[in-house]
Amino acid sequence: MTARPLPDGDWITNGVGRKVSLRYGYGLMDATEMVNLAEKWTNIPAQHICTIQSENARADKAKVLIPDTGYEEVLNTNACAGTSDAVNFLEHVQAKITLKSKRRGDIVIHLTSPSGTKSTILPQRPNDSDRSKGFSDWAFLSVHFWGENPSGQWKLQIEVVSNPNAYIGSSYGSSQTTNDLIDWSLILHGTEENPVNLVAPSQTEKPKLTPTIAGPKELNAIEFLEIFLQKLKSGSSNHQFNGNEQKPFM
Repeated sequence: MTARPLPDGDWITNGVGRKVSLRYGYGLMDATEMVNLAEKWTNIPAQHICTIQSENARADKAKVLIPDTGYEEVLNTNACAGTSDAVNFLEHVQAKITLKSKRRGDIVIHLTSPSGTKSTILPQRPNDSDRSKGFSDWAFLSVHFWGENPSGQWKLQIEVVSNPNAYIGSSYGSSQTTNDLIDWSLILHGTEENPVNLVAPSQTEKPKLTPTIAGPKELNAIEFLEIFLQKLKSGSSNHQFNGNEQKPFM
């Protein structure tokens, strides 16, 4: 809510209008804006966790073959509506996956939300040469869906992106001859009520912070941070505060 996107980073806009990048997340943190927002912030509701199991790929069924052309599955959910685990506003999402592959580094996984936000939860890895262990109950996490309503259709896409120049390595035992999806589930983390409920800044006295034991002069927390940030911008790295002075000195 206070971060600033950087010039590069392949930014996308998620379902609630927030810009997000696989490289930088939500952007560069802005300490001044964080403090300003903190003055209006209220506690968020209790976190809920809603788990939806795939009906196609599950441990009690036969494994699903992933062809070299890739695999796609759509999972429908009401996000546990009407239960104590209901989620209407997302914080983050996990895709918990068990998978075996001919070469683990060639597996690329995308997750797309009902709002159309697509997140790459597993990119290609040229140096990952595993051919036997795969992933076991591995929880791939994404925060790209922050703030979205999770009800609707989620899409899991698995690509097999072979690289003839990739490191082959040793199999350390028997090698997989197929790519198999054994089990996966979607885990939604969030709240039932809107977590963002800003209020007008309090008119009461701000909390006091004494930055030194040398004297009686006190700065409130906001003033102290503003002075500290000014010093950072000026390039100073040795910050000292004298309680008897109106401003910090070097």
